Amino acid sequence: MPRIRATGYSIPERRTEAGTVIRTMLKLRAIPDRRPALIDHYREHRVLAASAPYGCLSGELAVDPNNDQAAFVTSRWPSAAAYEDWLSSPVRDGIMRGLQELLDPSHPPEIQILDVIDEVSTEESS
Repeated sequence: MPRIRATGYSIPERRTEAGTVIRTMLKLRAIPDRRPALIDHYREHRVLAASAPYGCLSGELAVDPNNDQAAFVTSRWPSAAAYEDWLSSPVRDGIMRGLQELLDPSHPPEIQILDVIDEVSTEESS
């Protein structure tokens, strides 16, 4: 799998079995006092919904109540290939360009990609 360069960070080459569901965890650190604007950007641009056509199965934007700069985006993808499609999409690039001005340049975004090996959900599908 090739190295992926996405606006704001790069993803190291990784090995995974084809068809493995993955969970991504993105940690963002806003410029002091700019986290509300970061949240507004995610909502106004419907970032989580924008990733659905690329295969995102679910996603959440969460904040740390004890750190007024931290925000986390977790997403579930049917495969690493689907996530790669999102990372290289022009839709995402446009969204990230607007987000860059809200991020603390001394703390670049951090991404973790995890292979899901077991799961349970009590939520009913729509």
